[in-house]
Amino acid sequence: MRNYAGRRRIRFFFPLFILMALFAFSFVVYWLWNRVLVAVVPVKAVTYWQAMGLLILSRILLGGFKGGPPGGRSFEGGRALARKVASNERGRSSEIQK
Repeated sequence: MRNYAGRRRIRFFFPLFILMALFAFSFVVYWLWNRVLVAVVPVKAVTYWQAMGLLILSRILLGGFKGGPPGGRSFEGGRALARKVASNERGRSSEIQK
């Protein structure tokens, strides 16, 4: 029974954490845009809500903030695959030269 109560707490706090993270990242985008870009590039300052819209739009267009699937390939898995392909190519190139 104790385990179930912990899961309920996590299910309650996880959406709140996501919302807090969205608001925090929006503030970072807002602050950086208005402090850096306005000074360097001739662009207009944005409001906080426009910064949140930019953050969400970039998420939709670029597909960032991905955690990846639990069984998905990691970067190390890609390296192992590259080594395997490279070793196969080395063997094939020595066969061609003979």
